[in-house]
Amino acid sequence: MADGPSLQRTLLSFRKYLENILPWYGIYWEVRRYSTICPVCGHGLRLVSRTRHTRTVECPKCGFKAGRDLVPLYWELKRLHSDLKDKTSSHL
Repeated sequence: MADGPSLQRTLLSFRKYLENILPWYGIYWEVRRYSTICPVCGHGLRLVSRTRHTRTVECPKCGFKAGRDLVPLYWELKRLHSDLKDKTSSHL
């Protein structure tokens, strides 16, 4: 099993590596994404359950439900989708 601090150092170094290499390929991302704002409608998320390893949040407005640690991934997917849509529409 991985030790917490060594895993954090590994993830941090991997993130720094990605921050350095991805712009060379033309891929940019913001380091911080929201985990308490719904990626679907923009409403505030509320915590519905919490266990030792998972915090589940839900949007009271649209019903979006996910693990709190996965919400920034949904924001990034939403951004990438809009970027790809913009790039494909500009080539038409």
